This record gives sequence, C-alpha cells and structure tokens, in this order.
Amino acid sequence: DQLPAIRVAAPVACVVVETCYPAMIPTGTPCTLLPYPALDVQKFVFDGGDDFMEVPQAFFHYAAFSSNGKHFVCDIQGCELDNGDFLLIDPVVLRAAMPNVDDVVRAAAPAVVGGSQVAPGPTAARFDALHPRCAHLCETFDPHRKSAKRNVGLCGMGGACGLGGGG
Repeated sequence: DQLPAIRVAAPVACVVVETCYPAMIPTGTPCTLLPYPALDVQKFVFDGGDDFMEVPQAFFHYAAFSSNGKHFVCDIQGCELDNGDFLLIDPVVLRAAMPNVDDVVRAAAPAVVGGSQVAPGPTAARFDALHPRCAHLCETFDPHRKSAKRNVGLCGMGGACGLGGGG
C-alpha cells in the first residue's frame, strides 16, 4: 500500500481569447483557472473544530516540525481524491516575524514599554488549537509532540536572545 499524498492545486493566470459568454467574460479579460475536480471544498485544518482527518492533520504538524515551529500551514482545505490523496487549494502559511527594534526594546524593558501583545504568527497555543491531537503519522517524526515548543524564542535559540516567542 502506498501512503496518501498531499498535493496543492496551483492557479494559472490566463487571458480569455475566445468566449461564448461575452457579457460575462469578454475577450481580453484576465482570469484565474484552478485545476480542481471536486464540486465542494472541505475544511481540514481551519479553526480546530474541524472533523479530524489524519493526513491533513499530520501535514500541518509536519510543516510546523520541519520549520522548527516557525511556519504553520493553516486553512488547509480541498478534497480527498478517489485514490486517497488530498488536493489542497489556497493554503495559508503563518510565519514567525523576525524581531525588530520594537521587539528588542519590549523584551529588554517590558514593564516600561507596556503590556504584551498576542503574537500574529505561530505560537504553541495556536498549534494546540489547530492540532488538538496527533495522528498516528505524527508519531513517526515527532513522537513527543514538541514541534510547537521548539522555537521558544524569536531568534530560534530557545529564548537566549531574550525575545520570548510567546505561547
């Protein structure tokens, strides 16, 4: 048996050269075509309340694991094909922001500058919300579920820089 694959349908930019519906899509109109065979789109990893499907959940976890917790592939949606593969459309990648001067000042003097803010990128709390439990596939690359906590500091050095990534 072959394991199911994850594929991403890539949109193609086009220009209409001939049309049967000139009132809707006139000649010369730019458009985007997406090779997607299904009639519906199913959410696999969106807000943590989705039906648990092993392969998309393992894909989310593996992306976080392989990026050292710096990238989360979210809004995983698409369809399961007849052969068991998953075809995804329009996934969103949350990326950890690089620290800037404001981050350094806030880390050095948090009481002086003001309260903390919710991090817009990957966090341990967001990982747990989107991936509430591991699939069996997850255990092959991250048996102790440490992916979300690997990048504790924004520098990737476990917080040694003083810039706690939050979580």
